Amino acid sequence: MKALQTIFIGAFLIACDSEKEVISPSDPITVASFDMRNREMREEILVGFKEQNIEFWINDDKSIGYNLADGDRIDDIITYVYATYWVRN
Repeated sequence: MKALQTIFIGAFLIACDSEKEVISPSDPITVASFDMRNREMREEILVGFKEQNIEFWINDDKSIGYNLADGDRIDDIITYVYATYWVRN
């Protein structure tokens, strides 16, 4: 059992990237982004953002950026778009 624990701990330590920046709780992230490669769903999501007056932008890598404060409303829009897309197809 100790060997198994040692293997798991070793794998965990090897998998961790020590060069990544650590963000402290006093420095909250205020923006995020996501990719949507399905063109039809992407357009419906962007229309939903405009209808709900949610601030968004298109990043250089074509991902959709947004403010985390709008996260719950964005989740609702994306869930709705996924559901309607699933029903249509």
